[in-house]
Amino acid sequence: MVTEVTATTTTAAPAVVGTSGTKMIVTMGALGLVCAVLIVAAFQSTLPAIERNKAAALERAIFDVIPNATSKTVFAEKDGRLVPAEEAPGGPRYYAGYDDDHRLIGVAVEASGQGFADIVKVIYGYAPAQGAVVGMKVLESHETPGLGTKIETDPAFRANFEALEARLDGSGNGIANPIVLV
Repeated sequence: MVTEVTATTTTAAPAVVGTSGTKMIVTMGALGLVCAVLIVAAFQSTLPAIERNKAAALERAIFDVIPNATSKTVFAEKDGRLVPAEEAPGGPRYYAGYDDDHRLIGVAVEASGQGFADIVKVIYGYAPAQGAVVGMKVLESHETPGLGTKIETDPAFRANFEALEARLDGSGNGIANPIVLV
């Protein structure tokens, strides 16, 4: 009797080379660092252009809310009085608009209020001769397009600020007919 013997070879499964947790953390940390540096570099390189664009938008807004103004002077509050802005860095600014004959025709004032999503920054124009708010423009808003942005796009809403009476009372310490927010 002949017995046939066959050799069988078993192949072991290849060993899985594990990645250590430390190696993954170092890789993710290095990737995060590279991304952070790129974000900061992009921010720093675009900041001057962003600031110029904001200043240009503010300049246009001032002349939009003070109709017929051809020049302006910027004031700031210091010790309870208005002084040229250079004398009081920081704080709110007041923009006096003048006509070609250098007569004051209006003042623009920035304001802000809580919107639904974020703070809405606006600028108002006030004409002392008329005793009225004569313009309003949104400077910055992060409201929902189509809903919260109606403050910028709705002609009926914007018309409220074309001649909104804001005359002083007899004492000069308050508004004769208070403006009621609705």
